[in-house]
Amino acid sequence: MKQFLILMAGLLSIPAFAAMRPQTGTVFEQEGIRYAVVEDQSPAVSVVKPAAREIEMAFIPETVTYGGVSYTVSQIETSAFEASPNLFLIELPRTITDIGNYAFYNCPLLDIDELPSQLLTIGDYAFAKMPQLKKVTLPLSTESIGIGAFSDNEALERATLFSAVKSLPAKAFSSCPVLREVYLPEGLEELGKECFLNDYTISELILPPGLKRIYAKAIPGYAPEQKGLRNLVIPNSVEYIDTDCFSEAAMISVRIGDGIEEIPAGAFYHCYELKDIKLPANLKKIGQNAFNSCAGNASRSVTEVDIPSTVTEIGKNAFFDTRILSISTGDGVTELTTGTLGKPRAVHLGASVRNITKDAMDMSELVLITCDAATPPVVSGDFPVNADAAGKINLIVKDEVKKLYEKHPRWNIFNVVGEKESVVEVTLDGKKALAQAIYEASGQLPSRISSLTVHGTLSETDIRVITENMYSLSSLDLGDTDLTEIPSGMFQGFKNLKKMVLPSHLRSIGNSAFSGCYSMSLEELPETIENIDNEAFLDCTSITINHLPESLRTIGYRSFNGCSSIRSMIANDRLESIGISAFGSCDLLEYADFSNCRVTEMDYTFYICRNLKTVLLPQRLETVSYTHLTLPTILR
Repeated sequence: MKQFLILMAGLLSIPAFAAMRPQTGTVFEQEGIRYAVVEDQSPAVSVVKPAAREIEMAFIPETVTYGGVSYTVSQIETSAFEASPNLFLIELPRTITDIGNYAFYNCPLLDIDELPSQLLTIGDYAFAKMPQLKKVTLPLSTESIGIGAFSDNEALERATLFSAVKSLPAKAFSSCPVLREVYLPEGLEELGKECFLNDYTISELILPPGLKRIYAKAIPGYAPEQKGLRNLVIPNSVEYIDTDCFSEAAMISVRIGDGIEEIPAGAFYHCYELKDIKLPANLKKIGQNAFNSCAGNASRSVTEVDIPSTVTEIGKNAFFDTRILSISTGDGVTELTTGTLGKPRAVHLGASVRNITKDAMDMSELVLITCDAATPPVVSGDFPVNADAAGKINLIVKDEVKKLYEKHPRWNIFNVVGEKESVVEVTLDGKKALAQAIYEASGQLPSRISSLTVHGTLSETDIRVITENMYSLSSLDLGDTDLTEIPSGMFQGFKNLKKMVLPSHLRSIGNSAFSGCYSMSLEELPETIENIDNEAFLDCTSITINHLPESLRTIGYRSFNGCSSIRSMIANDRLESIGISAFGSCDLLEYADFSNCRVTEMDYTFYICRNLKTVLLPQRLETVSYTHLTLPTILR
């Protein structure tokens, strides 16, 4: 009911744009322009239309005199200059307050540099289909604009709305294929349906803090073509988002403000590139298909979904066919129905979960289940996983209820591990192997451990134990070991690894050492490191390293390719070589400073970095290749 009332309020708040004040019937012509006297105003007239359809230039004065009376020119009537084929120049006086529906619609040669400073209303499609219009700046006085007012403008590049507009109506700027810059007013309260539809060149849109409602398809973007807005921050002031509001958008990350209590059906359906989701703290309901088919790109997975405990309902297929590295249900959800948890690597079930439909999640990539429920949840049918696959999945439960889960016919097919048993810290002195030390400390095999801290010396055999058996690790701390090299491929494909502490004396990271560690968070590298080999951090989509250590000399081919959470990168002055596409496809990278390094050649270094705005190139640079790369600012 609440959603219905909000929707109706949104619809009712849309004004009747540019309702022209009534005319008296007195019409006269001056300088090729026909005017009509307006009632209920001090002497004023509206512009009705030009005397000749073939008009090329129109200079509208502030006042006109007729019958001995001086009239202020205050309005442009509906369709006044519509489809004027030769009109290329018009000057509008500051006295114009109202521009009617279709006033300049389909004027193929006309570009308007400046709108009247006292303008209050702009009618439906008033400036639509004007192929020469390049920029729009609304004056502070403007209070309302009509449906499709600036739509279908193929040359429009910039829109600045420093105005009193509270509602951006349906299709206001739709189908403007080169619109790149949009500045929304502080007082804006709602974005109307499809207001930026098909505007795929808008890569950044700052939503003002007072915004309250966002209607369907308001945000630009199209996921399969990877066009449009890449990062979305919804302010805390927003109370309502519409059904299918952001479906098929090209977003990589979304931050949903805490004013949202319900994510409606299909809100983020098929956001093909989406990998980073932050849900609001006060969320109560996630609608059906809300995140269905997100991360459809084969190289993507949603990194983490942390559902707050305020959520009591997750709709059917909310995350269906969405690859998720880690998902937590919170403690408010009691029932998990079809497709509610997607296709995760790790699942954390809250304490209140009681019933689980057998197809609540796709378990084909699952390696870890953490269940806080004191009583094993009821499963409506057999888990869709065979005994061999279940034997590779760890089920972590509270220590006091471990025996209960071990006896349960649905849950005992997994490796049931007590909560404390899965967290291990060992010290190695070269006399005892890692596997033995783990078993003595926990009574568990290495494959059942989710968190491991190691001190001392690791042998090659110990490294193989980690690489080949500990596929359930979510946390690994090697900071106090004597390792100086991470061998090639050591952690390749450890998709469940979230926390990693590298050895403090590390000097080299081998080929593909962490390739595909999608969940791994890493904020900095040891200051001792000298070499990073080919594809070392390929597709590590959660690392946020923002500077390279002073000791680093070489970076290999595609070493940080696909690290889509890196936003800035500063290189040191000892760096001598960078491999091809070292930082390619870093989707959020905006700033790169390599000005002080010794590199002389850069080849496709920032290939397909769509958000990159500024690059400072090395002083010694001799050759550079930027094929398929657009850089607004390149400095040397």
